[in-house]
Amino acid sequence: MARRFLLTFVGFILLVGLALAGEFSATIKKIDAEKNSIVLTVDGEDKTFDVSKDADIYSMKKVKKKDERQPISGGLSALKENTDATITTIKKGDKEIVVGIKVEGMPKKKKK
Repeated sequence: MARRFLLTFVGFILLVGLALAGEFSATIKKIDAEKNSIVLTVDGEDKTFDVSKDADIYSMKKVKKKDERQPISGGLSALKENTDATITTIKKGDKEIVVGIKVEGMPKKKKK
């Protein structure tokens, strides 16, 4: 009986977590690493989000024919404007907080 209750409780917690989390594609427009905020262009509209201090910021890299997470050193300050990304948010009160940024491709530096 206790096991059934525990499994039901864990399932409920997972469903609530999924309901509160959101994921969408966006383009990074502006980064403020000091204030832990980011401006994203989502569906042609600019929106400002707070970024969690422990946000998961990474890109995907091919390793032996498999995709593998590659953490971006420097975190939020290492991101560049005009970069496409997949953003994961959670709802805290009436605000959406960014908890994950998967970078799709960093813009190349222009050669002089």
